Amino acid sequence: ERFTALLQIRIPPNALQPAKWDVGASVVSRERVREEVSGRIEISAPGRPVVLESAMTLATNALEIVSVARESFTGLVLSDRLRVEWTRTPQGLGVAGPIHLLQPATGGFSRDGRSRGSGSLALGIDEPADPNRPIAFVGLVCRGRRDAKIVVVDRALSGTRAIEFEPLRVELIGPPCALVRDIFPAGSLSPGRYAYRLAVRSEKDGSPRVETIREFHAAESPVAAPKPDEARGH
Repeated sequence: ERFTALLQIRIPPNALQPAKWDVGASVVSRERVREEVSGRIEISAPGRPVVLESAMTLATNALEIVSVARESFTGLVLSDRLRVEWTRTPQGLGVAGPIHLLQPATGGFSRDGRSRGSGSLALGIDEPADPNRPIAFVGLVCRGRRDAKIVVVDRALSGTRAIEFEPLRVELIGPPCALVRDIFPAGSLSPGRYAYRLAVRSEKDGSPRVETIREFHAAESPVAAPKPDEARGH
């Protein structure tokens, strides 16, 4: 199975002002580099994230994302390595990708050389979500090679607040994968700990069932959101 994904390489907010970052990343699968991206982002104000984005076509194999960033004025170098795993049924009848939590943010965003001062930011596993901003959960579900063309997707939120969503009937007649998205408006979740669950099952007999969970905590931001910043990408 193959899918198109938006890769985000993020440099956390820091005290550098101004800053000029050269950012690069490689996607590695089965010991081969499958995709590469690089770019330069300039930002004029401190305390805001710098984000390089790129659309990529990938397979549902285990992936490693290796990223490096260098700040031109100070020579500061940052690097990271992230492994991405998929959840599958033993029979190869269903696939669920990692669940991503996104929130609107201001900062320096660059995609294909085009820059903007705000965008949707994917939060890290241990990074708190701000309940005063909209929260989006995005997951990817795919049918296996021997699976039926139609699957049912169940989603649920548990923890400080519990919500059971109506099942989704997803037709995968053409592309084998589809995005599943749930959005909570600003202020609809209170501070606390949560778990968002996404499960895939066959429409025909209700099984097999493949499940993935994203745990997170919501905590109010101690400061107000900054105004959009000017950023330039190359």
